[in-house]
Amino acid sequence: MAGKAFIKLGQSGIGTQTTTERDAGIGTAVGTMTFNVTTGALEVYTTNNAWDAVSSSFDTTGGVKDTTSRSGYNIHTFTSDGNFTWSGGPISDCEYVCIGGGGAGGDYAGPYPGYNSGAGGGGAGGMRSGTFPLPASGTNIPITVGSGGASSVSQSGSYIPQPSASKAQSGSPSVIPSDLVSGSINSYGGGCGSTGNAGPGPQTPYTRAGQNGGSGGGGARDVHQTAGEGNKVTETTTPAPTQGNDGGGYDSPDGHGGGGGGAGGAGSGAGSHGHGGNGSSTSITGSSKTHAGGGGGGRGANPSTPGEGKAGGGDGGSDANEGSNASISSSAGYGSGGGGAGRGGNDPITSRKGGNANDGIVIIAVPSPS
Repeated sequence: MAGKAFIKLGQSGIGTQTTTERDAGIGTAVGTMTFNVTTGALEVYTTNNAWDAVSSSFDTTGGVKDTTSRSGYNIHTFTSDGNFTWSGGPISDCEYVCIGGGGAGGDYAGPYPGYNSGAGGGGAGGMRSGTFPLPASGTNIPITVGSGGASSVSQSGSYIPQPSASKAQSGSPSVIPSDLVSGSINSYGGGCGSTGNAGPGPQTPYTRAGQNGGSGGGGARDVHQTAGEGNKVTETTTPAPTQGNDGGGYDSPDGHGGGGGGAGGAGSGAGSHGHGGNGSSTSITGSSKTHAGGGGGGRGANPSTPGEGKAGGGDGGSDANEGSNASISSSAGYGSGGGGAGRGGNDPITSRKGGNANDGIVIIAVPSPS
């Protein structure tokens, strides 16, 4: 406490100060309380190095609010962009989970003589979690929810050059700004998977390698064997705080696509069936849910089965089939990647798309007043 405090038998008092007296303090400890006689407000010194008024009422709004699933907490779930507002406080030990949009599975590039390989699975969006304190009040703090990457459009016949439309897309980031969490939280979108059958021919400029992201996209045979890396966006960025894993690279001569990385593990290489990386679980809502799994790689000649997606990630495509879209089931699977397209099989001349990825999610849990 700061200011003129008193203690009597059976009662005690918080110190009182004017604003001038309060601001004259040096090295005030976080958590110090005083009654400001200038403003008539009870105040506490917070982790933001500022005095905040303590309100007798407390409320939170934003996203979908749930006050029953987890005892003692208000849960706010954002599956699209929105604002978070609270009145009263301050309050400590708030929690967050922030997941970026997943990356799409790679597409199959269509005909090129001697090439017939599956595409890489999409990487999961980055997944970050932690705790933070809420200061006394805040209004309309913007929460950004990342979109899942879309696959390319299937094209019949030769792989017609369409530089933007013909490439699978990576996911976009989910962001909790520094107005709410110190330093801000940026969970990267997942990297898309490598294009399958990208032989060294006229279609090569319109194909792409597995991309970096929260988790990286899987690799494929031919010109795009290297998988995308997790925890980074480009080759030049400094690795982010841990939020995902690498995609599986191409390590087999039989044309299988590598699995996309997941929040709980790396994607497996093409020689190990190209399964997506495991997702990661959270109980922030009061029950355990697993999110951010990698998409499976598309089938090559051997093994004969496509890679499996994890935690809602899409499975890879079998012969002459598209990769599966990622899915949400029982509120689980947000941020998971799409499955890579399968090899041409009996129809090697038709390009086909990988699977779409799931959007991200942001969840904020605030202790409810006792």
